[in-house]
Amino acid sequence: MAADPLRKPFVVKSTRTRDVTIAVVAGIALLAFVVWGILHMSQDVTGHSLLTGKIVSKHFEPQPEEQLSLGKGGLDEKNLDGIYTMEVRTPDGQTYKVFVDKPVYDSHQPGDELSFLPPPPRQP
Repeated sequence: MAADPLRKPFVVKSTRTRDVTIAVVAGIALLAFVVWGILHMSQDVTGHSLLTGKIVSKHFEPQPEEQLSLGKGGLDEKNLDGIYTMEVRTPDGQTYKVFVDKPVYDSHQPGDELSFLPPPPRQP
């Protein structure tokens, strides 16, 4: 059955000022929440919790390893010589074993200062 071209279209009554105001306020609130979330996500989270101390010793444990990772640029191959660690003593007297990359290991000597993330709390 074909639609009758002479039939009048269904017209919705115009919206009231109250409905428009509620919609605009809800839209602004939603936009403000999204902007707030984006701004707080981009803040440096780790900047406030870094520990700093003096390097007591450096250790290298040879463990040749080849790491493959698949990412946006395709397959990436990385050859590692081994595990680089440093023992760092903080001003409160605690000594931490810090795992570092080769460039950090090569650029620091015992007695230098090193900032690092604290280890996660231990689970009982």
